[in-house]
Amino acid sequence: MKRRLLAVLTAVFLMMNNYSNITFAQISDIRGVKSNSQTAEQGKRIINEKPFSMVWFTDTQYYAESYPEIFDFLGDWLVKEYKKGSFGYVINTGDLVNVASDIRQWEVADRNFKKLDTANVPYGVLAGNHDVSINGLNYEMYNKYFGKSRFKAKSWYGGNMSNNLNHYDLITLGGHDFIILYLDYSTNITEETIKWSNNILKKYSGRTAILAMHEYLNCNSSLTYVAHNVFNRIISKNSNVIMVLCGHNHCAVRRIKTVINTDGSTRKVIEILSDYQKAPHGGDGYLRYLNFHPESGLLQVVTYSPYKNKYNFFEDTKDSFTEKIKLID
Repeated sequence: MKRRLLAVLTAVFLMMNNYSNITFAQISDIRGVKSNSQTAEQGKRIINEKPFSMVWFTDTQYYAESYPEIFDFLGDWLVKEYKKGSFGYVINTGDLVNVASDIRQWEVADRNFKKLDTANVPYGVLAGNHDVSINGLNYEMYNKYFGKSRFKAKSWYGGNMSNNLNHYDLITLGGHDFIILYLDYSTNITEETIKWSNNILKKYSGRTAILAMHEYLNCNSSLTYVAHNVFNRIISKNSNVIMVLCGHNHCAVRRIKTVINTDGSTRKVIEILSDYQKAPHGGDGYLRYLNFHPESGLLQVVTYSPYKNKYNFFEDTKDSFTEKIKLID
């Protein structure tokens, strides 16, 4: 009886939030909210709290190089779904192209993000290693297409360091204020980057902070070399940071880290790696919904390919899951 009631409540939630193409089984089991441990009252609370969503996709390099039809499909789909109200913000964590010197690949990426520009879809991107590797590190092409000039007039764009080498966006969804901080790919995080990041995060300490990086987690959930510096000198110093998103390594993993704040309190930081290049056609259009349920304290991550109309590529529990989360406001 409880299962049937939760199914009805979930169906209503999906229709209210334009997720009608996601079945009860998918939202209950794949997202990790098990029906046998969730009461009808909990289901009602999730529906009534008006959850909100972001979309995250990354490492589109092979779409730009060899499968532009997938990039074109995703560009159109993002605009359509944003207009339907399915999400409020888009995150991309780098490797927009595969060969940074190939203008043709940049044109594929550019034309699809222009679709978002035209539709006024809020989004942020950063440079991955493939975006800046031209005889060493070279940001000329990345700056040409995704430098600060592209974003400076956007209402959600907060500011940048070194022509969008690092930047941040300020967004409000469901009455909750966020700062999304994008940190550049490089072989190390410089002292300038650390100082700038800490200043920005402290300035907006009243906003829930999400860090977007290209490289952060390895496939065994350990931190990369660069990530240790970021964790120890940025994340641990700013109590509003609750999540880190990254790509680069070809897998899907997560790590939940308990951090002791400077005042002695603790918080959970959810660190997630997402990279579907192992799928056919350089990724088959897989992306992730980040569904926030603030009142019930849940983050539901759903992996989905609108291009293939399929859920999950790796193991279900790695691709789609639920974690407890606490927004700072």
